Amino acid sequence: MNFLSLFIFTLLFNTVAISQGNLQFNQVVSYSGTSSSNNSPTWTVPIGKVWKIETASASYGLTAFRRVYVDAGGGFGNFSISNVNETTAPQVFPIWLKSGDQVYVFASCSSCGVQVLNYVISIIEFNIIP
Repeated sequence: MNFLSLFIFTLLFNTVAISQGNLQFNQVVSYSGTSSSNNSPTWTVPIGKVWKIETASASYGLTAFRRVYVDAGGGFGNFSISNVNETTAPQVFPIWLKSGDQVYVFASCSSCGVQVLNYVISIIEFNIIP
């Protein structure tokens, strides 16, 4: 019986010791604005935080390609937010990002001429609680 109790205690202790922590709601973060280039500024997830991107949008003309680019340490990933003039289906939100990851909103349109990019991104920020 003592061996079984010791085994269960050891198993529970090791499980708690290697867990990554819990998430605690911190705030809603929204970035919006305009840019004279085809992408928004780049935002970085702060240390000790996790971001959940709920939605993103970019308007750069009626036929613009709209994407969210994410750098998760190995280069920017490509998440479609529109399938206008594309053969791939849009990415389903949410997109989860860890501390240090970067994100920006991008749109391109070869036939739109010089226009202003309007962008918005909505994020829920969580604290990582050990």
